[in-house]
Amino acid sequence: TASMIGSLLGSIFAGMHGNRSGGRATMIFARGLCIALCIALPFLQSFTAFLIAFFVLGFGLFVDRVGDLTFTAELCPIERRPTYLALLAFCQAIALLSAAALSGFVYQLTGSFPAVVTLSGAFAITSLLILRTIPEVRAKAHATPASGEQAPMV
Repeated sequence: TASMIGSLLGSIFAGMHGNRSGGRATMIFARGLCIALCIALPFLQSFTAFLIAFFVLGFGLFVDRVGDLTFTAELCPIERRPTYLALLAFCQAIALLSAAALSGFVYQLTGSFPAVVTLSGAFAITSLLILRTIPEVRAKAHATPASGEQAPMV
């Protein structure tokens, strides 16, 4: 429940943030939340703290999802959006399956939840560093709206 409430509120926040800042900035914010959560997780000991962590997880996942879809939609030409989004979904599914397998493998080897969280944090930091090298596409992609498309709300 905490995760789903976070998801709902994360979607609303991402819509407002994404309209002002674009998809890339929204994804960078979500990566920051993920890194903060990875830092905090090993220290959580109460049920309330875990509920808050699940809320933040849901919030961050949906902020990232909206930012991701926004960035992809603004990056690609209108006529190719279904293809781009399908490729993105395909790659994300493979990444999620791989992450689950790798996390399970690391836990099996180490028996350590902090080791899994550290690995997750390392991947989040790597993702953030890569994302920061990609320019925001909003200004370029929507300098002149394509036919039949409205300029984004800013």
